[in-house]
Amino acid sequence: MTAGKKKSFAGKINNANPAVSFLSGPAEKEIESPEEPVVPVSPASSGSAEKPAPIRPPKTEKGKKLTIMMKNGVFEDLKMIATMKRTSLTSLMNSVLNDFCANEAAIIKRYKDTFLD
Repeated sequence: MTAGKKKSFAGKINNANPAVSFLSGPAEKEIESPEEPVVPVSPASSGSAEKPAPIRPPKTEKGKKLTIMMKNGVFEDLKMIATMKRTSLTSLMNSVLNDFCANEAAIIKRYKDTFLD
């Protein structure tokens, strides 16, 4: 090869550079040999039993997360109340906040009427 001339890959498989062909693996035409035909092997015929896909329940909508800072005494009191009621702190907080929203339904309605209609 003389200096100044570029190597042409025209006529090669997929007009690809040999280095790129080597890195990406041999082309399908290069895999097949005329002496032995290639027979594709399915996973079921290789002896392993094919497992059906697991049935998953539909996803439920998750709630929103809230980070809250409170005094240590309040936090400890809430933990004790949750323990005595045999529930989690999250469940206790949800029930307290649900009750609060129920008591303030008039304010929630006024907000919706004012800003959402």
